[in-house]
Amino acid sequence: MILIDFPISGDFRFILMILEWIFTIVCLEFGILFLIRYKKEKYNLKYSQDIGHILLFFALSLKSFFSISGSYFSHNIIIIQLYQIISQISLYSGFIIFIIIKEKQRLFLFKKYFFFICLSSLLILFILFSFLNAQLIVFDLILFLSFVFAFFLLFYLEFIKKAKIEASLVVKIIITVVPFSMLVIGLFLTSDYSMGLLQLQIRIIGSIFQLLGIGFFTFFFLKFPPLSEFEWKDKIEEVFLINKDGACLFYKTYIEKMDTYDENLISGAISIVNIMLKEILNPESREISVIKKKGKYTYIFPSELITGVIFSKKESKIIEFYIKQLVIKIEQVYKNILLNWDGDLNIFDPIDDIFEEIFSK
Repeated sequence: MILIDFPISGDFRFILMILEWIFTIVCLEFGILFLIRYKKEKYNLKYSQDIGHILLFFALSLKSFFSISGSYFSHNIIIIQLYQIISQISLYSGFIIFIIIKEKQRLFLFKKYFFFICLSSLLILFILFSFLNAQLIVFDLILFLSFVFAFFLLFYLEFIKKAKIEASLVVKIIITVVPFSMLVIGLFLTSDYSMGLLQLQIRIIGSIFQLLGIGFFTFFFLKFPPLSEFEWKDKIEEVFLINKDGACLFYKTYIEKMDTYDENLISGAISIVNIMLKEILNPESREISVIKKKGKYTYIFPSELITGVIFSKKESKIIEFYIKQLVIKIEQVYKNILLNWDGDLNIFDPIDDIFEEIFSK
């Protein structure tokens, strides 16, 4: 059922349509912007969250396009209803995909995928309500956007905490709540299903709100890295650089051990792993291998003269990126020495400074 007569007409039709077309085009452009950024990123720093951004913005653009088509240009009641359903499914699907990618990376509330399960259930209910009663759809939409808002509230608060943003509590609340509230409220006010409760003047306000909200949303995710990457250094336990003969040239640990281990024995064990890997991988291809066992991750980057190894508590693409950069840098600096090394380990003491320089970026 449709709550008011469509297509929309009257004095506010033109300005409303312009604002909603702007939103459609802006979302499409933001989606393309994230797609270009994703394509330009080095392989090791391609984040799944960027896929979420791309799909979310394309979904919002699609949602707005079908909403405009049904609200302003269609006279056939069946076509209008079809456009409205497609519009809302696009909205629901965009946020569901975006949130499941985020929840895959970490727990945000009671259990993993809590928000995904709730939002997916509301999408199914929306489809059912589409054939029953439009008033039920309004409540479903309100509940859906409330869950979306709750998710981003938790996400932003945790981000502010991890990023250690220096600001007063009031400022943190403002930068956390207000911008995304504008987007969520704007999406509701511009929904075709809310038109029976609202006047066209209110829909204009909603259009302005969603434009401002989507602008902040884009700025936030363009400017800041994934939340998980604020913790990547805490994930590292040990770092090894070993030459092709298995000698440990550099070792750094971030964990306190109960027992003392011989670093040369450990590097010898890693050398055996390296030999096995070289049977499969060509060192000249410089491919990174990630081995997962009992919740631990081992990153191995075999190159021509040395192999870099990092033991980590969790998986992180940025660790892959930096171990590769470290090995390449060390080989460039010590190439002649490595080719004619006489066994003196003291000559590799400056590696610690190179390590700190690379891993502090």
